[in-house]
Amino acid sequence: MKVLIVYAEERSKESLKIFLKTNKIESEEIYFQNCEQLKQDILLVEENCQAVIFDRIYFPLNELMYWLTQRDCFFIIDNYQKIKSFGEIRDDFTLRFYFWPLNYLLLLDDLKSITRLKEYMDFGKIELEDVELNLNRRALVKGKTEVYLRNKEYELLLYLAKNKGKILSRVNILENVWDMNSNVLTNTVDVHISKIRRILEKHFGLAKMIKTIPCSGYILG
Repeated sequence: MKVLIVYAEERSKESLKIFLKTNKIESEEIYFQNCEQLKQDILLVEENCQAVIFDRIYFPLNELMYWLTQRDCFFIIDNYQKIKSFGEIRDDFTLRFYFWPLNYLLLLDDLKSITRLKEYMDFGKIELEDVELNLNRRALVKGKTEVYLRNKEYELLLYLAKNKGKILSRVNILENVWDMNSNVLTNTVDVHISKIRRILEKHFGLAKMIKTIPCSGYILG
C-alpha cells in the first residue's frame, strides 16, 4: 500500500513517515503552499497512492472531491470545529478525521481495514469463515447453497464484515447502516442481528459468528 501525505509542518510529517515505514506502508509527501499549487501537485502523484493523509490542511470538500476522484482521505485536525470547513460530506469516498495529537495505531488500523475492503470489492466477495458474502449478488454462499439477504440484512452484515474484529455499539451501527433522521426503534439493530443469526444457523450452522458483547454491542469474528 502507498499513501500520499499532504503536510504543512515538517516535524509532524517526518514522524508520520517513520511510523508508516515501520509498518511497511510506502509514502510520498507534498508540502502545502496554496490550494492551486496543491491541486497541480496532487494530480501528478495521486494515481500511485491508495489514500491521502492531510496534516491540518483545510479547504472545501467539494474541491477535494473534484481533485481526488475515488481516493480515500484521512484528515489530521487540531480542532473539532474545523470539520465544518470541509462542507458537505459525500458517500462516494472514505473520509476519516483524527485529532491531534495523532493516535497512530487508530490511523494504521483504518488504513489496513479500508485496504482489505477494497481487495474484497475487487474480488467481489468477503470470506466469513467458510461462508462467502458475495458483494455482487448480495448473498451468502457456501458450495451450492446460496441465501439472498434483504437490503438491511446485507448492509448490516457488510458493515460488520468491514469492521471484523471490532466491537461496534448499537449507536455506531445505526449511524452507519440506517438513516439517523428516520424513525428507527432502539431495538432495530438487535432485531436484524437476530435475523442474520437465524440465517447463519439455519443454512450454515454458524449462529455464533456474530457475538454479543454485554453493555457494548456486537462483534463479528
